Amino acid sequence: MCPLCPVLKKIFINSCPPTYCLYFYPEHGQQFPLLRKTNMNLLRQIPALFRNKFVLATLSFVIWMLFFDRNDVFTQMERKNELDGLKQSKHYFEKQIADNRKFSKDLQFNASAIEKYAREKYLMKRENEDLFIIHPLEKK
Repeated sequence: MCPLCPVLKKIFINSCPPTYCLYFYPEHGQQFPLLRKTNMNLLRQIPALFRNKFVLATLSFVIWMLFFDRNDVFTQMERKNELDGLKQSKHYFEKQIADNRKFSKDLQFNASAIEKYAREKYLMKRENEDLFIIHPLEKK
């Protein structure tokens, strides 16, 4: 007899509560065969695929890697977007560098390019020449 039986005799008609006996004292479970069958029926309702320990371990690993890991899927997508943006800016700056190098070489060896640059950038003029500066109207 289980240790709670004398205490619980007043509450239960049988010697002890059925769930207590089945859980802690399986030898008493023979008195309650219906409870064992219902527990087994509940276990059988779960598909065999989800009762497999390897499937459970794989599922838990996949869920951990998708949502809880430091390098989860969402972080990887953010990093990929950031990398794409950096590649675009790298391409833009490489183009700017190539244009500036070409312009620099042109200024070093071409006198007409030097004159054009001086007139546009520093508003220089030749003698006997008038310079008119026209600014576009600002849109409001």
